[in-house]
Amino acid sequence: ISTHLSLRPDDVYMVSCARPNNLNIRLTQGRAQHRHQVLGIGVIPNVSDVQKIVESGLNAGASFIGPGNAQYDAVAVVVPVAGKWEVGGIVEGSASGISATLRQDFPHMLVRTVPAKNPAAAPGASSSSAVSSTLLPSAPAADLGTMVAAFHEALKESQLIFPEELVVRFCASLLARRFIVLTGLSGSGKTKLAEAFARWITPAASATSSPHARIVPVGADWTNSEQVLGYPDALDPKRYEIRPTLDLLLSATEVSRQPQVHVLILDEMNLSHVERYFSEFLSAMETGAPIDLYSGAPRDRVPTSLVLPENLYIAGTVNVDETTYLFSPKVLDRANVIEFRADEDQIFGYLETFGSVDLTALNGKGVSYMSPFLEATHGDTTLGSDDKEAVADAFRRVFRVMGLFGREFGFRTLRDVGRYVYYQKLLIDPAKWDVRDAIDAQIYQRVLPRLHGSRNQLQALIWALATVCMRSGLSDASFESELVEPLRRGASIANPFETTEGLNLVAGGFASTVYPRSAEKLFRMNRKLRDGFVSFMEA
Repeated sequence: ISTHLSLRPDDVYMVSCARPNNLNIRLTQGRAQHRHQVLGIGVIPNVSDVQKIVESGLNAGASFIGPGNAQYDAVAVVVPVAGKWEVGGIVEGSASGISATLRQDFPHMLVRTVPAKNPAAAPGASSSSAVSSTLLPSAPAADLGTMVAAFHEALKESQLIFPEELVVRFCASLLARRFIVLTGLSGSGKTKLAEAFARWITPAASATSSPHARIVPVGADWTNSEQVLGYPDALDPKRYEIRPTLDLLLSATEVSRQPQVHVLILDEMNLSHVERYFSEFLSAMETGAPIDLYSGAPRDRVPTSLVLPENLYIAGTVNVDETTYLFSPKVLDRANVIEFRADEDQIFGYLETFGSVDLTALNGKGVSYMSPFLEATHGDTTLGSDDKEAVADAFRRVFRVMGLFGREFGFRTLRDVGRYVYYQKLLIDPAKWDVRDAIDAQIYQRVLPRLHGSRNQLQALIWALATVCMRSGLSDASFESELVEPLRRGASIANPFETTEGLNLVAGGFASTVYPRSAEKLFRMNRKLRDGFVSFMEA
């Protein structure tokens, strides 16, 4: 194609996408970052997706949505047709002239012309220059390895006190999957941390509010998605009732500026059944399919359908009492669940100052991390052989124990576990890296939230998981003889918290256990079982 258009090969950048909604992101990676290309090519598997891509307009002639801030005069979609590759459609900025040449060979291709934000490069012209400085980040990109330390320090300056390990888990969880659930003590800073992150990592816009974060209080009467996605006005064919959540989504998809992190915070997420008002989101997160909003003539600035933006991150806060609902496996399977607690050091430290929180002190302080963060979210997450082996060994045991009680998890969970381990390693000082800490976090955040039930349902399961998490010398043979075989027969197993070794580990604050965070949580859940019922999410 470059020869046919009299272009240099460097003027054309090609990517392949199994999921068409990832095309914007893929076209901003690799050598395309911060460069002006004449033509971008997306190779996709299904002809049926061409029309949707072309109608969306992409961002031809403007800055593409993605971490690399690339620019293209035109973008073509290549698909297999009757055993051959063909250009099925093209979106081009005005005056690029590329479609006129390509149409000679592909007369049936769909063409859409959009206004160019910057002058189009003439075919054959050099494209090696960087994109105009108005499209570049306001600060040079920073190393993600220093992001947590920088964010944690900024939090302290704004009088938000969180353990650094919690900040690590928060950031790694967002990178692993752009949907997290924050649970724990009421008033412990769940909402504040999510809002603080949005303010810190995006450009400062206002001293009093952030256009990149939206706190949406969930109502007890939310029984469908209209409270989230709005609805077409039945009396006015040109009007659409835009809800705050949809407003944030539309902001995140704007093509008039470079991509920026947007954070949707669903406050008190479980005041209503999550599956009733959030089902479209849950499905779209997994499939990448667009969410249908309405049909017919255009209404206001709302498209007929909307693909979840790749720069949108969702945090749901959860409190547990008699007015709330538990999450179903469908929700828990798609999120890291991070528990917030307040220890004596944090409470006593606050009592010394009684400082008031100042979120404005965070505005724009971490903007240099925004592009690397977005890019890493959609990047490769291949684990090293040692880390991969350690994760596999741990989760084989956890899976077998969960399976004995009919509480197995699937491939999605394991994929996300691997991604999380990769990102936690990326975010911390290499000298402090211990793969067991990341495995511990994933047992705590992805496996234990599935536990809720009665003493009869959970007693043996909690003891079995605690044995795996506490005993550093548990050999494969001991695992089989002391746990698997008795549980298969329906026999009882030892309470690991009351053995001689277990009592010493408990007295030592679980510091010498294999997975201390998970072991301590299981210990608390085991004590709660005295009441006859326990759930991971505590009041």
